[in-house]
Amino acid sequence: MLAYELRDMVQDLIDSYGEDVEIKLATQPSWPFENEIDDLVVADEDLEGDAEGKYDDPDGFDPYAKPIENPVGYLLEGRQIGYLPSYARTYIKYNANGEWTEMR
Repeated sequence: MLAYELRDMVQDLIDSYGEDVEIKLATQPSWPFENEIDDLVVADEDLEGDAEGKYDDPDGFDPYAKPIENPVGYLLEGRQIGYLPSYARTYIKYNANGEWTEMR
């Protein structure tokens, strides 16, 4: 998803329900949970690694590290609130392609 797509979705939500509408994160479709959104983090520059590929971060070597070509924003999953309520599940379907889809 691109930033403008998320912005447009959030703007449609605000236009329909006002600025105080709560946004949560639905995760793990086979056993659905409801989570808070903790933060938005942007990966926008390469970390400086040493000759062995180790970084200044606490995790050290990252075998999946690759140069950042374009900045990427990550919504961070916050505190688990509980199971996704049944009323929410009536609006969301998890399809065979592994994607959430809106039922309405």
